[in-house]
Parts: sequence; C-alpha cells; structure tokens
Amino acid sequence: MEYKIDKRNSINFFFLFLISLIFLAGCSSTKDFVYEKAQGYENVKAGKFDNGKMWTFDFPPMKYFETQYNFTPSPEWFENARLAALRLPGCSASFVSEDGLVMTNHHCVRSALDQVNREGENLPENGFFAKTLEEERKVPNLYIDQLVLIEDVTDQVKSAFESGKTDEEKVQKRQEKIRELEREYSKKTGLICNVVTFFNGGKYSMYGYKRYTDVRLVFAPELRLLTMAEIMIILHIQDMMLMLHSTVSMMKTENRLKRNIISSGTKKVSKKVI
Repeated sequence: MEYKIDKRNSINFFFLFLISLIFLAGCSSTKDFVYEKAQGYENVKAGKFDNGKMWTFDFPPMKYFETQYNFTPSPEWFENARLAALRLPGCSASFVSEDGLVMTNHHCVRSALDQVNREGENLPENGFFAKTLEEERKVPNLYIDQLVLIEDVTDQVKSAFESGKTDEEKVQKRQEKIRELEREYSKKTGLICNVVTFFNGGKYSMYGYKRYTDVRLVFAPELRLLTMAEIMIILHIQDMMLMLHSTVSMMKTENRLKRNIISSGTKKVSKKVI
C-alpha cells in the first residue's frame, strides 16, 4: 500500500514539530534556572553593602559616615589616614610611631623570619625582638610603599580610547596611554606610579607611591601564639634615617595610626585613634 503525502501538509507538520520542540526546550530550560530560596530565607533581600565596605581615600561615602556613625572626617583626617596606610607585596600595613615603626600581619612577612634567621636560630618557632636599633635585621628584597599622590587621569585615558576606530585599536590606544602616563608621572615625581581602574573603566586614577627599601625586622612573636590569634609583626623603615652633622637623627612622621592605652580599673584597654 502506498501513502501519498501532501507537500504543504508535510511542511506544516515540520514547522509544528519544530515549534513544539522549541516550546518544550524553553519550558525545561526555564525550570532549570529557577532558583528557589532556601527555607527560612524567603524574606532575605540584597543589601546596600553586600559587596563590602571598602572605599578609596579620594572618594569616601561622607553621607554614610555621618548618618551611620555621626562622624564627619575632614580632608586632613583622610590625608593623615592615607599617608599612615602602607602596602607591601601582597599585604597592607601602617605606621604606628613617628619614628617609622610599621605594623603588619604575621602572615604577610613570615618569610622574612627565614631570610634573617642565623645559624643556630629558629626565629619562626621562637620569635624575635630587637632591643636596640643595632639589633634590628634588614630584610632582603622587602619594600614598603606609601601612597603620596592621587590624581584623576580619566579624561586622558578615555580620550585615547575613543580615538581608536576599531575595538582592538581602542584597547591598544588605552593601554598605550596608560603606559605613557605612568612613565611621565614616574619621571616627573620620582615615585612608583600606576594607573588604577575603577568602576569597570568609569574612572582612572594615577597612584604615586614612595618606596622604602631598607626595611628591618624589630619584633615577631613565636608561632605557637598564632594558634590563639593573628599576631602582628613590627618592622622599621631605616630609609627614614637622616645623617645630620655626622650624627644619626630620626625623621619624624605625623602620619601614623596612634594607640592610646586607657586604664579602666585594673584592666587596660587599647584604643585606636587616627
């Protein structure tokens, strides 16, 4: 028995079948990507600061500080905080004395203990404390950067980007302009200069760092204390030493994070003051 199939009907059937497949696929894919909140979290909504509370020194949320903490810091306050804040490779630190003492987390420079460890010693295990300047130990290849310059270079970078005709050319011109600005600022200021990108390219800032390379170990606790808490390591920037009249005099810095010890009965409380 032979079946005769009408050409128009077969085309209609094909399209009907195709649309059915698309509909079924759409339904199944929609079901796969429906996310249901876990029980007990039905009323949880996205918060204003879900992405954290970290801001740049030149763009602080002043209204938030005022409403949340009743605190309105001055530009001088932010400048002091910026100059007291430091960075070292992969970590942060801060000045804690006018004589150039620097505090950072133990894990940030743990390798420094191995670098200055002498024969017969076990500084990582037993810790280290220099009672005098002469007993401090220079850490090879360790440097500390202080942010002393922030300038907006958004217009220059965006202008270079827009001058390109294709996407590839725009990206290339942007990178060339960034490298050009970094060389120009480094030569002009003598600082370590880097262009930092914010807001996915909405803003570009030139950051200029003063680099200290003569960094010495002052204090590090023994490792067994780290089981209780993250202990700090104290470093000393010897680059701040000046030779005056054949005598060594320490340069003073007012930009530091101060700590006042407040007596409360028999208990002493450490209060951090900027």
